[in-house]
Amino acid sequence: MTENIKSIRIDDLRWVDGHSPIKYRLTGSKVIDPKNAEKSDTDILCLVMDINDFVEVMEWEGWICESDDEEILDFVSLRSEDTNLIVTDSPEFYAKFELATQVAQELQLDSREKRVCLFQSILYRKFRPLGECGKGESRERYR
Repeated sequence: MTENIKSIRIDDLRWVDGHSPIKYRLTGSKVIDPKNAEKSDTDILCLVMDINDFVEVMEWEGWICESDDEEILDFVSLRSEDTNLIVTDSPEFYAKFELATQVAQELQLDSREKRVCLFQSILYRKFRPLGECGKGESRERYR
């Protein structure tokens, strides 16, 4: 097992041989709201060939799956200390998540609630005005 990673840069991330993502990029508040980057976890969006295989290997490497084991929807969230992997095997979902990140950056959304609302609107095609977004809403509301 690899040692735990306290702080990670995307270039320093170690992938298990044969199980590297097809592509990956930084996302989340570190890139969307850089003025608060020091207080934020590192979020990395990953496109993989086989989500179940990738999750199994990463769990063996010490990552913790924070998604419901019963049902993998569009993505799985893995965590190691202050780093989160948002893992998908859907090129369409990856492209939408990448677009949502770019739009949030352009709009300089510093409110987590507004970022969540924007992402859910783009990912699940359910528009909601940013002013109507509330705290603690789950993505299930948008399915």
